[in-house]
Amino acid sequence: MRVRFGINGLSPGDFGDRKGKLTPQWWHSDVNQYGVLKVLRINAEGTFIDGQRISDVRIHDLNLQAATYWTIQLSPEEGVPGRGGLTLFGKGFGNYDQDILIRYYYGDALL
Repeated sequence: MRVRFGINGLSPGDFGDRKGKLTPQWWHSDVNQYGVLKVLRINAEGTFIDGQRISDVRIHDLNLQAATYWTIQLSPEEGVPGRGGLTLFGKGFGNYDQDILIRYYYGDALL
């Protein structure tokens, strides 16, 4: 099953108007400097970003127990006006001093 995530089909902004709080001086000024921190949660009730329901896809719909590995894909949606790319920041860049974090909690009741 493929799942695509977006926020209303668009980026909430172009984050190149100022330097990120943690962005190193050597980082090119013509690319994004910072961004927004998002929390994605998929559970028995649906799929949520920052607590707001974005989809009815539930954790059991993904059939995670049958997979030998998972592929998580982040990409700009094709065909959207202004589509230009995707910048991911980790520790020491942008405005949030943390790497990308993926946590998986499981239990028989949830699956």
